Amino acid sequence: MHRVIIKGVKKWLQQEGGCWDQDLPTVLWSIRTTPNFITGETPFCLTYGFDALLPVDIHLETARVSYYDELVNEQGLQLKCDLLEEKGAVAFDKMARYKGKVATHYNERVRVRHFLVGELVLRARQASAHGKPGKLKSPWEGPYLVRRVVGTVTYELETLERRQVIRSWNGCHLRKYYV
Repeated sequence: MHRVIIKGVKKWLQQEGGCWDQDLPTVLWSIRTTPNFITGETPFCLTYGFDALLPVDIHLETARVSYYDELVNEQGLQLKCDLLEEKGAVAFDKMARYKGKVATHYNERVRVRHFLVGELVLRARQASAHGKPGKLKSPWEGPYLVRRVVGTVTYELETLERRQVIRSWNGCHLRKYYV
């Protein structure tokens, strides 16, 4: 959430200029009143049970403003408070279904690779390695020997000189080396 706030403040400062502390309420308001694409609800609505009354609604005197009645409003607020937990549960279910779809999509596309102890493999070149590998270099390093199977798809490697590689590697970062 903090990343979203910082990104919003930076964008606002680039467009408008000014001091970030003066623009923070505007950024927070925009985050709280923007519907989430997964749940279809705004954070404000999930917190209070109804959509926020925007300044433009007051200025243009929408039906919500012009037909305001204190007694009816209190009854409506009580009803919405009673339904708030249900609205949160529906949003939670939508979020869980979305996460399930994303996981299913990922699992359909990932290729699980299994290796045996003693097999020769190549490992993906580390992005954090010192010095850039260059465009024309292979994205794979090695060959290495599979020293030990740690988990279902996790392996300890060693060099051909039998020196152990410091950390274990997930099978998705390895590929079989053909001699």
